[in-house]
Amino acid sequence: MATVFDTLIEGRVKDLTKRAIHSCGTVYTNHVVQVQHTDDAQELQHAFYSIDPLGVTTKLGAIAFSNGVFSFEIVDGAGDTIPIFTVGEGGIDILEGIASFGSTSLNVEDIDIILGSNKASVVDLDGGGIKLGLLFDEDTGDPILLDGNPISILYDQPNNFWTSSVGINLEVGSAFTIDTNAVSLDETGLTVGTVDPIVLDNTGLSVGADLSLTKTSGLSITDTVGTDDISLTTAGLTIGTEVSVTPTAISLGSVNPIVLDATGLSVGTDLSLTVANGLVLGIAPDQTIIDDTSVQLGTDVLMNHDGLYITNTDGAIFMGDLKQWKIVFDSSTDSLKFQYDNSGTGTNYITKTEMKST
Repeated sequence: MATVFDTLIEGRVKDLTKRAIHSCGTVYTNHVVQVQHTDDAQELQHAFYSIDPLGVTTKLGAIAFSNGVFSFEIVDGAGDTIPIFTVGEGGIDILEGIASFGSTSLNVEDIDIILGSNKASVVDLDGGGIKLGLLFDEDTGDPILLDGNPISILYDQPNNFWTSSVGINLEVGSAFTIDTNAVSLDETGLTVGTVDPIVLDNTGLSVGADLSLTKTSGLSITDTVGTDDISLTTAGLTIGTEVSVTPTAISLGSVNPIVLDATGLSVGTDLSLTVANGLVLGIAPDQTIIDDTSVQLGTDVLMNHDGLYITNTDGAIFMGDLKQWKIVFDSSTDSLKFQYDNSGTGTNYITKTEMKST
């Protein structure tokens, strides 16, 4: 769209090639017009035109100063005016194309850089970020990756995270942190939390002061309520003072402990089951012993392959569902008595037969 400047300037364009100060190269004519508005604003435009042999003028572009703003625009092949950039108190706005800086370094005094300014939605930020080492095709303007490998850190909007095409290496003393060291990853290890922190480093894993897993000390869990601390090492497992599991034995309890080892099983001092002694109940001399050869009740009763031995002179054998029959040794007469109790009380035995040694 033609502006007031175009209207004023085009009427004054002249072919000055014949009066050019020098004639080497292509010479374009130009004209400068300054317009004074009623609001006292100064506007100055410097437009560039070409003139063909028939005297037809074609606008190529223009630079303008208006209300403290400097702007530059070009005209494309279709005759449309395309703004390229503007410079004013608010900064530099590059409106079209790609801005390239050929300097060896670029210094920015501002402390922050905003990408994606004035986007209508966060969805429009997808794929935004920093790309390093791109070349651009001179004809198409398309980016060309160096060696075919992208070097970039870009925003992935659907997943709401940054994606880096290469690894990130921190110097010693630096760390990745989340929520002011609530999560920290540095050269010493990973720390999660500030109260009872989870720490993973080259020595092992710990959770506060109550749980640790290390190569040298194994697993340790502190019982914060009682005294049943848990320890698991190459030597074995312990739970407080009540449970111990080692390569050679299992022990449960501290009072009358249950112990299982290569020799057998024992419960306190009152029960043991071993290959050597069989099953032993009680404490000597009142022990019950059962092994592969005999059954022994204390020192008074022994039963083996040979028979039944009762060494207690007061011992007896009872038979019947009411113990109505009784066989008893009477040491006073050196006789064996067969007695019967028809009362069913087990207190009124009557001798039916008596066998004497003589």
